Amino acid sequence: MTKLNLKDATKELAQNTATILTEASAARKSAEDLVARLRAIEKGFERQNEEAEAARRREEQLKARSTQSRAYIAESGFVSNDEEPTVVSAAPAPAERPEQPAQAEPAPAAPAPEPAPAAEKPAAPAEE
Repeated sequence: MTKLNLKDATKELAQNTATILTEASAARKSAEDLVARLRAIEKGFERQNEEAEAARRREEQLKARSTQSRAYIAESGFVSNDEEPTVVSAAPAPAERPEQPAQAEPAPAAPAPEPAPAAEKPAAPAEE
């Protein structure tokens, strides 16, 4: 009887081992597929970053070329109105200024007192 139990146990172990091996192979294949997809996504992100960097560099080069050509044109004196850069005023526009409350009657302005004539003194040299 022990031989039968031993043979049955060996057979059962062999079947379980085959099942486990099959499941492990499927899990490995699934993991490899997942890693391949992740690498593809990573390459896509890297490509997007490289394209964005290249676009930024092109914009900087175009901007530098534009300012260099304007400087050259401005130095030569052949600047047309189309090429001339516009100057922006730092003062706020009248519409942007806060409105002051209107007064009923403006107070009459008092005349400013005239300064008394001061005796002219010669300028003393400053000592250092």
